[in-house]
Amino acid sequence: LLVNTRDATGVQDVVYGEIRKGGVITYMEATGTNNEYLHMIVTVAGHEINSFEQFFINDDAVTLDSDGFVTGSDYADADGNKKILIKEFTGASNQNVYTTLAALTDGPNWANKQTGDDTNFRGQGIACFYVRMAYDQNVFAQGVPLFTTRIKGKKVFDPRSSATAFSSNAALCVRDYLISKYGLDSSGDINETAFSTAANVCDETVSLSAGGTEKRYESHGVIRLDRSPGDILGDLMTSCQGSLFWGQGKWHLKAGDYNASVETFTMDDFRGPITLDTKHSRRNNFNVVRGTFNDASHDYISADYPEIRSTTFI
Repeated sequence: LLVNTRDATGVQDVVYGEIRKGGVITYMEATGTNNEYLHMIVTVAGHEINSFEQFFINDDAVTLDSDGFVTGSDYADADGNKKILIKEFTGASNQNVYTTLAALTDGPNWANKQTGDDTNFRGQGIACFYVRMAYDQNVFAQGVPLFTTRIKGKKVFDPRSSATAFSSNAALCVRDYLISKYGLDSSGDINETAFSTAANVCDETVSLSAGGTEKRYESHGVIRLDRSPGDILGDLMTSCQGSLFWGQGKWHLKAGDYNASVETFTMDDFRGPITLDTKHSRRNNFNVVRGTFNDASHDYISADYPEIRSTTFI
């Protein structure tokens, strides 16, 4: 996720929850008497997002002033002139990328502009950010840096309140994918009662062993739309330990939650003999667990989680 690509047919990304990511460079141009300005537009999501929370240059979290210039001596020349400008476009229905950038001093010239670009190149429904770099051999000693951003992703509908707002509630993210045109486009086929119940389970607070609490289930990640809906839904289910099924003409979601038993089975309830596997195969046994995760407290850089070893099983 933490890279930028140049691709004429880049895959659309859908972002749920909060994540740090790069994107597809969808515009790049050099302007100025000596080509001293480099302009770049990086698309991060194919839908409106809630907000840009933080920008990173390489792995350095940076601050923008009120005009969008990156502050700090590392990104200014010897006279204090700021060299990097960033503008945010969340993909709102009323945004106009062309008009905003064309109004900038030393903005892009829009090379190879076609008739109508000034009115059509608005980027509505496309979340992106614009970067302008003014060349300085000290600021850009290593060449063009990597720009990434931490964003709060898609706004989702909550049937409990009938409000559409940012949420990382796993059940609401699953519901959003089911009803979206890029998903299953099943807007009239949702059992809202079941999804409301699942959303309540996701919102339950659980205590942490290190102290404090957090919500039981949240979705924070990126969906690439070159994958099959079945694979995407399978991944989404892991964020709520859920079971998604079709019944009576509606989609139902059951989030992972304990429910007291309502029936007791006896031998009289069985229709045939019981079979029992008394031993797992060696290939299904394990004695060490290790892996990686994206650590939100360390700018979403992949890190190893502590290895768990069972001396008994070893």
